[in-house]
Amino acid sequence: MYYNAGIQLRDIIPKTTIEALYFNSDVEVDRIFIGAADGFAGGFDNVRIQGIELSTTVQVNDKFAISSFYNYLDGKLDTRIPGTFGDFGEVLVPIREVTFNNLLSRPKHRVGGNIKLNPTRNSTIKVEAIYVGARIDGIPRSIPTGFRLIEEFDPYTIMNLFGEIRLLENRLVVFGDIKNLLNENFQERVGFNTIGTALNVGVKYAF
Repeated sequence: MYYNAGIQLRDIIPKTTIEALYFNSDVEVDRIFIGAADGFAGGFDNVRIQGIELSTTVQVNDKFAISSFYNYLDGKLDTRIPGTFGDFGEVLVPIREVTFNNLLSRPKHRVGGNIKLNPTRNSTIKVEAIYVGARIDGIPRSIPTGFRLIEEFDPYTIMNLFGEIRLLENRLVVFGDIKNLLNENFQERVGFNTIGTALNVGVKYAF
């Protein structure tokens, strides 16, 4: 089951838009794994998620805007740690049910903001900063144990820079962005490194 409710307020404060959203999700999942050597079974049973999303945008004038957001996420992850079975089906290690207080690879807190500039009518520059809070992640270990390895990742903050120029009555757009501007070293998932500073440039043309 999933439901959400939100509200948007415009100009309660002059030139300001405020948005708030609450969401709640309860999903049942059943996964069975069979080992090649010793049989084992297990999987996620239930994922319960709830959170809020808050955002504010202040349009100071037609050339300058400031935006910010805050996301809060909480939930329960009910999972079965796989058991193992002998050659004749006897239980060697029983299935164990464990509940985590947060979601795998998802932070409880996420905060960000950006400044958007329009130096000319046909150009835009945006600088943003995003803080991602601590989070946990896990991977299944090798057969036949099947136990999950849990790691906790530290919070990190990244900055991104975007820009574009619109030409020929907006039919031609030259754009570029620099992600992770300060080359922050962080990891989002177990076993996967995250690239450092990345530059992307491109051109779009509408016929």
